[in-house]
Amino acid sequence: MKDNKVMYTFAYVDKQEYEGYPDETSLTKVSVFDSGSTWDIVLRDFIRFLEGIYGYNISDQIEIETARDRLDRILADRKVEDEDEDTPF
Repeated sequence: MKDNKVMYTFAYVDKQEYEGYPDETSLTKVSVFDSGSTWDIVLRDFIRFLEGIYGYNISDQIEIETARDRLDRILADRKVEDEDEDTPF
């Protein structure tokens, strides 16, 4: 049986000239995920790739909200609203 896998390739190339000589930095990362993996898992992997290139943490500055996260937030907000309506003044 064939595995259902998806492959993502992230690449970074920086070309600069240094004292008349070409200087090139190239980094490539290949990640293999199950085909059922959600987009947020792939995005987090890409963010880690960028952190490795730039040398510092950027994930704390990125807000990721999946459809499930959004639904949970909406339901929690509605529950708070319902509780407020039931509270006597």
